[in-house]
Amino acid sequence: MTRRLAMNLDSEAFMGARTLVIAGAVFLVVLLAAPVASARSLAVNGSRQRFSYLCSPKPGNGRCFAIARVAAIAPSDRAATHTLLKAEYELAKTELASTAGTEAAEVRAADGLGQECKGVLAGVPDPSVVEEEGPLSSAPKFSGRVQGERARSELEKDTIEQEIDETIFAAAGRVVRRPYEAFFATAETLRWSDPTISGVVHEETARLREELAGPPVAVCSEMRAWAASGFLVLPPGSKSLNESTEARDKRAVRGNLEVLLRPYEGQASRAIVQRIAALKETGREEERSDEAFSRAESHMEVAFGQKLSRFAEQQRARVIGKGRTSAGTTFVIRANAGNGSRGSCAHEVDIDVHERNGGSGGGVCLSEGTHSHASGMCSGSVETVELATPPEVRRARVRLSDGRTVTVPVVQIPAKDGGPAGVLVGAFRGYDPYPVSLQELSLNGSVLRTVSLRGVRCRKETAANSVGPPQFVTLATVTGPSGQPLTITGLLHRVGKQTEFSLGPQAGTRNTEGDEEHGERKQFQWSLSSECAPHTYSLLDGILLPPGASVFVRTAAGLVPLTKVELAASIPAQGPLFYGIYATPPTEIVVERSDGSVLYTESLSAKATEETEFCEGYAER
Repeated sequence: MTRRLAMNLDSEAFMGARTLVIAGAVFLVVLLAAPVASARSLAVNGSRQRFSYLCSPKPGNGRCFAIARVAAIAPSDRAATHTLLKAEYELAKTELASTAGTEAAEVRAADGLGQECKGVLAGVPDPSVVEEEGPLSSAPKFSGRVQGERARSELEKDTIEQEIDETIFAAAGRVVRRPYEAFFATAETLRWSDPTISGVVHEETARLREELAGPPVAVCSEMRAWAASGFLVLPPGSKSLNESTEARDKRAVRGNLEVLLRPYEGQASRAIVQRIAALKETGREEERSDEAFSRAESHMEVAFGQKLSRFAEQQRARVIGKGRTSAGTTFVIRANAGNGSRGSCAHEVDIDVHERNGGSGGGVCLSEGTHSHASGMCSGSVETVELATPPEVRRARVRLSDGRTVTVPVVQIPAKDGGPAGVLVGAFRGYDPYPVSLQELSLNGSVLRTVSLRGVRCRKETAANSVGPPQFVTLATVTGPSGQPLTITGLLHRVGKQTEFSLGPQAGTRNTEGDEEHGERKQFQWSLSSECAPHTYSLLDGILLPPGASVFVRTAAGLVPLTKVELAASIPAQGPLFYGIYATPPTEIVVERSDGSVLYTESLSAKATEETEFCEGYAER
């Protein structure tokens, strides 16, 4: 099965349409690969977490989970790891061999849903409205109530689209049911001395079993019931599915299995990992070259009556050209999705670049002619160069820093797509030698122009600028107004030789941070995390810089002090933690000096009103 499940992960590393990819579906793709993201970036990622996450995948959530450390390596742990990897490898081989069958099943399922559910989502809220919100958006800021209503609508839409995803995924799963059952039979018997590993493997095996069976609802009936409510109320079946998914996610054991398993991998196991990675890359190549399902998915969404998201519009745009670079990465050039060119550019094309389990996308302006400049991006040791050229350029000769040259072909852009023009996409692996210039060549090989590439050089990380993995530390455990346990977590992040500290927002909540004053951080660096019904609460926490000072907040009960927690000397927070948890948001912060005089006050009235209105709008209608 080359598609689906892993694509419900949320990350910018890779974009694709509901894809399982290769390598044991959930396991070496999800367990051992970097997180990937769904083409429906507003669809399923908010409600379906996967265990390769260190952090909650919901947008804005920063609460993360510590990675368990392995004190000693038992032979049984190494054997269990090797057995799991062998089972994943066998499953990956079978999936790759079954690609044609699973892809055909997915296309049939998408076509069938489009016919059965024709027009049922006409009038569903426009996803582009949500895409345009944010601190850098030019759109007007919505009231708290409207924000809540839109958030509820998006949650409901996420649930419906989860049902669609699982329906299609189940159709493909039936093609490879037997090898999956063999994999399950092996994975379910494995045990590790670290309970986190055992818990993650067994929970995700159970989750995948459920999803291979498909959603326990008739998706077209659910969509019709949702539409009949004016897209305001989830039908009972969808609501039950959403609640069970959220409950399962809250119970789930957290951990990054790639990191957890690494100490148990011997030489033979690492060789299997490499073979699985090769299969996975082959699967991704086949997926990117398969446009049948992309077309079927787009036709299904149009048949539903949906307005496609900008990303979906881009993915269904006409492919102008594709290719492979000398670094082994691949690219696809598409016609502009029809949303208008950005800035002052009159004509542009969209480019997606894929490299192993990552990828990136962007646009190249075709209107600059001979004044165009090369753009570059870095992904590890791979430097990608993109350049729009005049139509007479057929290829380019790239000169490297050691004097060698590499010839790169130019893709011709026809007039109907903004040309005539050309687009060059080249990638070069390794920091040295590096590209320094390129010569644009005509059909007969004559040099038309020389372009400098010195401004797009990628540099290798050194001890002075390297970024270390995040380390998450528990600062305090508190109890919410409804009795629910909450954890206040800090993040230690090494940049070069310095370690930085920050407080993350509470998972699953709306989060707001205090503003700067005159470009400087305030003395109390606070964050407000709010949760709506059924477990309503507001958690205010922050770091207080002035020594000996204290913090109070104004609530319905009057002015009350925040709880103070002295942090360990190893945590570079520059001050103690102060926190308080309340049934409704506080309306004012008061910071007092050690002598009891007021250092400053900060009003939270507008924020408290917005949060209250948000929950009123978010409440199920």
